Amino acid sequence: MLPSTPTLERVIPSTGNIFGSLNLAMLRRLESLNDGGNFTDVIIQEYIEESERMLAAMQTLLHDRKFMAFREQVYALKSDAHNVGAEQLVKICADIALLSPTELQTTAYNWFQQLLTINHASCLMLKQYLASPDHTDVFQEK
Repeated sequence: MLPSTPTLERVIPSTGNIFGSLNLAMLRRLESLNDGGNFTDVIIQEYIEESERMLAAMQTLLHDRKFMAFREQVYALKSDAHNVGAEQLVKICADIALLSPTELQTTAYNWFQQLLTINHASCLMLKQYLASPDHTDVFQEK
């Protein structure tokens, strides 16, 4: 009996909407921990810097064909993205975690491009959030 063929949706990253993917409830929770300080600003700035370092490390790992180490970095990025409410990035990281080693080897570069794109959009949205007066919900529909 042949192993089941993975579905295309699971193997190839989707190209869905990358915007509107911040969890404002998570950002509000961060704000509630502020206690008059700049805790949220620090956490978000650290995320932006660290996610760029992680993505650079992932690129090197892919270049060196170290796919399991790449997956470990994806786990770390998922945790950090969750902490700042970058939900679309969390979802992509979770999708990568479900891939078999063979699927990961054959699609990792495509997934990495998706991670780069979504992280860039999330960081832009986080910067916009930080730049807004009193960190108002700049992404709410009007």
